[in-house]
Amino acid sequence: MDTMHIRSAIASDAPGICRVHQRAVRLLCRAAYSPAQIEAWIGPRRAEDYIASMTNGERLWVAEISGTVVGFAGVQDDEITAVYVDPEHTRHGFGQLLLQAAEQSAQAHGVDCLFLEASLNAVAFYRHAGYGAEAPQTHRLRSGIAIPCVRMTKRLA
Repeated sequence: MDTMHIRSAIASDAPGICRVHQRAVRLLCRAAYSPAQIEAWIGPRRAEDYIASMTNGERLWVAEISGTVVGFAGVQDDEITAVYVDPEHTRHGFGQLLLQAAEQSAQAHGVDCLFLEASLNAVAFYRHAGYGAEAPQTHRLRSGIAIPCVRMTKRLA
């Protein structure tokens, strides 16, 4: 198997990031969310959205194998905005490495405590990474539909 590496995302990664995001949500979140919620969440996403995020100060990283994006993570200010891995590559530690890259970047930018809104299927992943659950809440999607999530925080060392 080829080696995976983590690097900062660039604009040309946007189509791969979008593909990973759509596959991960559609396949990994279906036990926790309805088909309508999933499509409201991921259906409208386009590659241009990730370029816009990078332009607006979100720092993104990709996990790459043989030039193919297989995962990504994002952080903006004190919020982890994303950690997604293609379903074919889960359970190999890529998500953990991506999360660590985002946390290290936040810490380098002076952040001492991070928060995130975990999807219901991702709570255990974040708990394993040291995040504590604060409260169930809802996240309002761009479409206006609200989906349940859990606010979690972690104090950085």
